[in-house]
Amino acid sequence: MRKYIVTILVIAVGLLPALNTYAQPSVQDIEQKLADHMKHIQYWRFEYSPDDTSFAGNVNPDDSLAAANKSLLTYLQDICTRQPATLQAIFKSLDGTDLKIVTSDDKKFRIYCWDSQTGNSNTHNYNIIAQYETNAGTKTQVLNDVSHIVGDGPEPGVSYTSILSIDASRKKYYMPVYNGIQTGITTKGISAYYIDNQKLADAVIFYGPFDNTSKLEYHYDYAANYDFKKMKEEITVHLDKQKLYLPVAENNKLTGKWMVYVYDGEKFVYNKDEK
Repeated sequence: MRKYIVTILVIAVGLLPALNTYAQPSVQDIEQKLADHMKHIQYWRFEYSPDDTSFAGNVNPDDSLAAANKSLLTYLQDICTRQPATLQAIFKSLDGTDLKIVTSDDKKFRIYCWDSQTGNSNTHNYNIIAQYETNAGTKTQVLNDVSHIVGDGPEPGVSYTSILSIDASRKKYYMPVYNGIQTGITTKGISAYYIDNQKLADAVIFYGPFDNTSKLEYHYDYAANYDFKKMKEEITVHLDKQKLYLPVAENNKLTGKWMVYVYDGEKFVYNKDEK
């Protein structure tokens, strides 16, 4: 009997590498899977036809587009937790697709976001998921799911362009910079997070003239702030050393003025005398 137990243990140990390989797909396999998900979403948005013979029976394209988005969101939740290498992986083949991936300088915080293609030409709705490192391993947290109905419709979400970060005495703040487009009006801003007991939490570190918040944003007409000769926007939110500059907009137009928030080691405090 003892001999059989030993044999079984040897076989089990021998299978561990294979099981581990199955549980940990390669970065290349994950990149291909993400590309396939994006193609799936693009198909339902731009190429679906009721005459498509590759489907048995009638398919509701709206439901199918929602299902394709949900499938990618679910996949990212699973794979970004199960495979820590995704936190620092570079997915070159995804450049130019609707899946945007931005990562902090320390490679410990990352955001995945993509246009769900559920809006119209003037409205863009985004699914968003954050991935971050904790002392208990890599975690994920959904920041926006367009299939989740709130009030009259889904939250539109935003697209992230970069992640700033700054150190406090006992924690690190991650500050993703974002933009969104709804009915022709652009929204830009910056939000702040920190990791609290393995959860991503809002960081109320922006102390303004009227309230304290974890998010600063402004709204404007994109065309009114675009230099077509230089092919870029002239004014945008940015961090310069210990000062955060937020553009001032009035009547959906940028004024050229700034609200300046100065970091004191724990929070950004608005200072009307700073330039």
